[in-house]
Amino acid sequence: MATLSPGKCLSDVFIMTGKQVLIPRFLLFFPGLLFLMVFFMEGCAGSGSPSASPPKRSAIKTASLVTHPDKPISLFKTTGNVHDIWIMRDNKHALIAAYGGGIQTLDISHPDKPVLLAKSGFSKNAESLVLNKSETLAFVANGSAGLDILDISKPLSIKLLSRFDTPSYTFDVALSHDEKTVFLADNDSGVIAIDVSNPAQPRKISVFDSTHGTASVLVSPNGKHLFVADQSGGVFVLDSQDPAKLNMIVRIPTSAHSQDMALSRNGRLLFVAENTGGLSIYNIQNIKNPQQLGHFNSKNAFSVTLSGDQKTAYIADLYHGIILVDVQNPRKPQLIRRIKTPGSAEKIRIAPDQKTLLVCSDNAGLSSVSLAVFK
Repeated sequence: MATLSPGKCLSDVFIMTGKQVLIPRFLLFFPGLLFLMVFFMEGCAGSGSPSASPPKRSAIKTASLVTHPDKPISLFKTTGNVHDIWIMRDNKHALIAAYGGGIQTLDISHPDKPVLLAKSGFSKNAESLVLNKSETLAFVANGSAGLDILDISKPLSIKLLSRFDTPSYTFDVALSHDEKTVFLADNDSGVIAIDVSNPAQPRKISVFDSTHGTASVLVSPNGKHLFVADQSGGVFVLDSQDPAKLNMIVRIPTSAHSQDMALSRNGRLLFVAENTGGLSIYNIQNIKNPQQLGHFNSKNAFSVTLSGDQKTAYIADLYHGIILVDVQNPRKPQLIRRIKTPGSAEKIRIAPDQKTLLVCSDNAGLSSVSLAVFK
């Protein structure tokens, strides 16, 4: 049978007949499907056919828009597997991070009909990204390539400023309020703090170790704390006021694998997407003693986003689509609606019109969901 090569990424790498194949990270939570996939690939590898080769993460090579007349959902297909999207301040443009497709610039003036404007040749392993306040720099979690820093002062002509390689696989990136430090979620290497005061020469300043696989990082509204989703390790709250000394304040145990987090605007509530454990809500007013307030069951809560009015939590539930949850009473979150979306829902952003959800749907592309129709 295939063996697992440790220390590569959250999805890790299976070794088959001397070749390496990236397995999509969420398959770790479907052991039966994972076994069948590995069994099938080994069978192909051992068939002796010269044309047989281990399947790779596919990239859609055309940019097109697919609409569903009977559904308030449109699908924008582009190169690569879409994992993240950042909406720019002008509310007309966005950058998407696509594994296999890199960073791409979209016109989202009409969020239900995005238009591809440009594709960069960088960050081909892109998992997530964050921009500085002036929107001249993009910091990209570039998977097995670590951190990419891009000059996006001209979004139609993006340039690579620098790259910082990491020991493991970088899934997420967060930027400090003073914009001098980025924090990387680097899977089994934990959290890596990088000095980016000179973006052309990033340098490592500290590491917070993990043995569980760091999936995401989030800076608090006051900039003093860093929240770390560490999968089976739960959520770590770190004192990040001195990035050179990341000290743990408290560990929040979670019911399953913590994948992603969101904070209320006032910084008092923490929402944690716990994959098979659903969504948990914590009171963190006393940062040293967080208290769980409520819980909402879902099959594979992969990420969570809060609405602008903070009344609704949007859960990306992988192949089960997206879930709208009323969180006005955090002790009793209530289901509003489940919406089936194409592909695998991994990340949700709210379009500037506040009426459309942009859903990163992995290899299916970018889905646009009109909320008005579902009311």
